[in-house]
Amino acid sequence: MKNSRLKSFGISVILLIAGSFILNGCTQPYFPLTPEAEKMNAIPNPDKVSGCSELGEVKTVALTGELNSYRQAMNLMRNRLAEGGASHYSIVDADTRRIATFVHARGWYCKEIKKIDPTVNFYKDSWIIIK
Repeated sequence: MKNSRLKSFGISVILLIAGSFILNGCTQPYFPLTPEAEKMNAIPNPDKVSGCSELGEVKTVALTGELNSYRQAMNLMRNRLAEGGASHYSIVDADTRRIATFVHARGWYCKEIKKIDPTVNFYKDSWIIIK
């Protein structure tokens, strides 16, 4: 009877240690935004603005087991782009799957952002006949 208690205690300890390693391996530490990354702004469509130069691309991954994996992946992306000197970012692709959230973004340095006007204003340059 003593041997069975010792065996069950030993198995419990092994399972507890293994479980803590597995749980720890399925999570990442939270990465808050750096002060530089907090100042970054998003550019929804880089083709519609001028005054910006592209600095590079970043791909980040955050595990789904976290409380908010999308925010985690976005924070990692913004921190990395800010380290590279970006003042703005644009999202190329973002996807949450079973295991993780993936974010692919481009970093931009903008001195002064200007909207690019369309070459033709449809309503102003068209002849509209109303009867």
